Amino acid sequence: MMKDRNNKKIAIIGAGISGLTSAFYLLKKSHKGQISKITIYEAKDKIGGAIDTDISSDIVSENGPLSLFYNRDSIRNLIQDLNLENELIFSSKNLNKFIFNGSKLIKFSPFLLFRPLVFLSL
Repeated sequence: MMKDRNNKKIAIIGAGISGLTSAFYLLKKSHKGQISKITIYEAKDKIGGAIDTDISSDIVSENGPLSLFYNRDSIRNLIQDLNLENELIFSSKNLNKFIFNGSKLIKFSPFLLFRPLVFLSL
């Protein structure tokens, strides 16, 4: 019996930004009949992986391994493909930005080396 090569089932491990982006682009292919089923497996009770937004006491913190750099082609293309251009909120250049390293706030400088950090706009 010959298997239909266009009837692929795909499993994605993790519902972080990479897993969700992969699912999005694979879903576009599935409309062309190339994929029959996409399943995302996530161990945590929320999607987004390490990326999270917390709003408390008028402070917005973006938690994750990196901030979102809109000047990267891959990020800009994804935002356009998702039709989210009108949903973007850019932080003001006039506001101070801080990185929380787990014990203290450090004023953000573009020259800092990036490690898993929390970005805060105050």
